[in-house]
Amino acid sequence: MDIPYTSPVSPDFYGTLTVGLLLSGLAVMSLFFTKAVSPHKDIVVEFILALIAAFLLGFGSLFLFLWAEIYV
Repeated sequence: MDIPYTSPVSPDFYGTLTVGLLLSGLAVMSLFFTKAVSPHKDIVVEFILALIAAFLLGFGSLFLFLWAEIYV
């Protein structure tokens, strides 16, 4: 007895998720670069910003591939 697989995210939302996640990731990445060149550096803040940016850009790239029907 086979159970058909259904995606937890509807393919109709791939484009919206792609744009939202990538734009958010780019915004956090720009904030990270701004903090990195400031005279008052804090390694914890930089690490948290880098972690959030990597998460958002990674999932944004994943949904970009899914939206383009490149299944990874």
